[in-house]
Amino acid sequence: MHQLGSSRCGQTTPTLIQANGCSISTPIYFTPTPDQLKTILNAFREKVRQQRFELGWSDEAVVTEHGVRTVTAITPPKTSIEEELGMNEENLRYVLFQRTGIPERLMVKLMTLCGVELVTREAIEATYTEWLDHLYGNEDKRTKATRKTSKSAKTKTSSAATSGNES
Repeated sequence: MHQLGSSRCGQTTPTLIQANGCSISTPIYFTPTPDQLKTILNAFREKVRQQRFELGWSDEAVVTEHGVRTVTAITPPKTSIEEELGMNEENLRYVLFQRTGIPERLMVKLMTLCGVELVTREAIEATYTEWLDHLYGNEDKRTKATRKTSKSAKTKTSSAATSGNES
C-alpha cells in the first residue's frame, strides 16, 4: 500500500512511502520567465485591489471641503487572497523575483488563486515521464543531446573518417 507522508505540522508532503518502507520524495520547482512572473504578480495585485474595494477600502486621496487632500495612513485590511496565500504583495514579490525556482505547492496555489495557468498537470506528468524514461534507459524516448559540437571537433571527425576511407 502506498501512502503520502505528512509533516510534524500535519501537512501532506510530496513523499510516498512504499509498502516495503522505502520512501520516494519528489521536489518540483518551477522557474517561470520574468514576463510570466510579472503576470502572476499583477494578477495577485488585481485580486487584492478587487477584494479591498469589496471591503470598502480605497487608497485614493480624499479631498475635504476646504480643498485639502489627505491620504489615509491606516494599514489596509488583509484580503482573503492574502490570508489564503499566507503573504502580502511585498513578500510575494520577494518570493517570485529573488529565488531560483518556486515550489510546486506555491505555484499551484498562485495559479488557482490568481486565475493564471502557466503549467498544467499533464505538462508536469510529461516532464516526470521523460525523466523516468531517461533514468531507466528507455531508448525510444531518450532525449537527444542539446549541446552542439564545435567546428574543430567536426573537422577532426570528418578528417579522421576521410583518412580511414583511404586505407
